[in-house]
Amino acid sequence: MRYERTQHIAAPPDVVWGVMTDIASWPSWTKSCSSAERLDSGPLRAASEARLRLAGAPTTTWRVTSMDEGRSFVWESNARGVRTVASHEVMPSAGGGTDVRLAVEYSGVMATVFGWMLARVSERNLAWEAEGLARESERRAGAGA
Repeated sequence: MRYERTQHIAAPPDVVWGVMTDIASWPSWTKSCSSAERLDSGPLRAASEARLRLAGAPTTTWRVTSMDEGRSFVWESNARGVRTVASHEVMPSAGGGTDVRLAVEYSGVMATVFGWMLARVSERNLAWEAEGLARESERRAGAGA
């Protein structure tokens, strides 16, 4: 099962990337995340880990599995029989600003059993994250202008 959301943001890609990769700040700008704690320090990179409490999900540790600095990162978690892979991609928009693609994919026995619930939670959380990322990135871009 894969769910995806694309969002246009009226802010430069570097600002959007900065907001997106500042994991500890997520609870301040998206309703999809009530707590976030980096388990390492420094810039987000491959093998970085964070513990997140996402709406409708148990507190889970996420590990970055791939990183294209300034452009995208993918991380994954395993909890209660569900493997979750989430991707975050920042793309300069031809008309200015940034386009963001957020996606989440589930696998495992329990993902099949609870697919109906995962669909509802994923669509809501992806919308909250995309909308919050846009608001915060645009706020930061405006504050820097």
